[in-house]
Amino acid sequence: MDNRFWKIFTVIGLILAVIVFAMVLVLRFHVIESGTTLLNKFVTLTNQIQQSQQLVLSSTQTLRREIDLSGLDIKNIERMQQGCFAGNDCIPSIDHPKFVSIYQANYLTDEDLVIGVVFDDLKKSDNPIKAYPVKILNYHEVVNDVVNEMSVVVSYSPLTMSPRVFGRVIDGKTVEFGVSGMVLDSNLVMYDRTTDSLWNQFDGAGLTGPKRGEKLMTFTVPVQLVRWVDWVRMYPKTVVLSNDTGFNDNYDVNLYAEYEKKSDVYYPLEHVDHRLSPKDIVFGVVVGDKQKAYPETELQKIISKDGEFTDQFSGTKLKLTYKKKFFTVVDAQTNKSLPFTISYYFAWDAFYPSSEIYKAPSP
Repeated sequence: MDNRFWKIFTVIGLILAVIVFAMVLVLRFHVIESGTTLLNKFVTLTNQIQQSQQLVLSSTQTLRREIDLSGLDIKNIERMQQGCFAGNDCIPSIDHPKFVSIYQANYLTDEDLVIGVVFDDLKKSDNPIKAYPVKILNYHEVVNDVVNEMSVVVSYSPLTMSPRVFGRVIDGKTVEFGVSGMVLDSNLVMYDRTTDSLWNQFDGAGLTGPKRGEKLMTFTVPVQLVRWVDWVRMYPKTVVLSNDTGFNDNYDVNLYAEYEKKSDVYYPLEHVDHRLSPKDIVFGVVVGDKQKAYPETELQKIISKDGEFTDQFSGTKLKLTYKKKFFTVVDAQTNKSLPFTISYYFAWDAFYPSSEIYKAPSP
């Protein structure tokens, strides 16, 4: 009886051992298969990311995932944010712009904003007048252009509503600019494709790389941000950037329509000034070591017929005009035009936190 019991117990034990062993083999197979599947998915995802990155590479620039921050002070490092994660050229610049006459610009409406520039300080005979539609620069932000044999970069930062024009000759060589993918206080940070230096689009200052601390060439000509219909009335011989850019973007779709309606800012700000609303449009002027912001809401209170008024600032008498969004500022003593900066107030305040603010006199 005892021998039979032990035989039965032994058989049952062997059967259980076989079952457990089989279960271990099955479980191990599933773990390996799952691991392999996950690994394959990871490899596939990595390849997809690499392929998507390759799509935004320019023909002359290899994607740089690492940005040289050496030599950049810690304050600016903390303020810089990654705007788009594909790196350099994540937003493609226009490197071979085409221009058309006002009669060919049927893609523009009267109310479309344009960046208007009269390049009359390049000392050439033709002095072309050019307009760059905001609806196009919303998609590209940087235009590498040539005017009167002078290489310039026309840029627009949609998040700060700031147009800029700089010379793009560095150390005697013409360079191309592109979008770096970084922002500084929400403002566009450009890079040049020759030295890979980063440049602050707000004031043209070199932030990193071999050109850190240098400044891009600026022009005294005013860069206006006005309606197309008003620009054409003022300058009927203007040419305008064509919508034939080589890209298939629908420029009639405003990527920043909701952003423009709200007071919210996308990226954290180091300094917030509540004297004005963050999205108030201002015209910023620098005289000596002092700065002053002229809010559009105050300029609209100017009651003179021609929009002219005077202001005493930093020991200098200024003659200013504001009419139909056209803004000019002149040193009354020298009668020379002074440059100014257009932007949302939060951006001006980020770079010039001690700025004065103009208040229109009571009628």
